[in-house]
Amino acid sequence: SPTTVIRKGDYKLQYLYETGRYRLYNVATPDDDIGEANNLAATMPEKVTELATDMVNWLGTIIAWDGDNTDDMPLESNGQLVPLPPIP
Repeated sequence: SPTTVIRKGDYKLQYLYETGRYRLYNVATPDDDIGEANNLAATMPEKVTELATDMVNWLGTIIAWDGDNTDDMPLESNGQLVPLPPIP
């Protein structure tokens, strides 16, 4: 399934385009959640917002989502533009 991921410090945020949901993991050390089994998104909404903001800002620098030329823009199978992940 298509995703966008950002890692910042001890945390990794993953956005799943098919479900529109975020997953947040602490991946700092093997004792934390290196296997990504414990989704912290519900218990750390402020961290999700922080990393989601960074993610969307970064995506905006590498892909011009709102231009007239769609040659380099991600498209869904129906030809529609893939929207940027929402910032919670």
